[in-house]
Amino acid sequence: MNTDKDKPIQSSVSIFQKPSGPIVVSAEQIDVQKNDGAKQQFFGKLSLCGCGRSNNLPLCDGSHKNIAS
Repeated sequence: MNTDKDKPIQSSVSIFQKPSGPIVVSAEQIDVQKNDGAKQQFFGKLSLCGCGRSNNLPLCDGSHKNIAS
């Protein structure tokens, strides 16, 4: 039972990490709050940083492509 009225119940969430890359989150609605308190809402799919080098944390900005393997 969901007792927190500010958080909707998600029907389905899928999370996977691409090799050497982002963490892909798929859901009907995704609410993200950054360290500075800014909130963003996404629908469908988003990529979170998996390498820690993004200039837009927690979101992926493609910085992992510049990391030598």
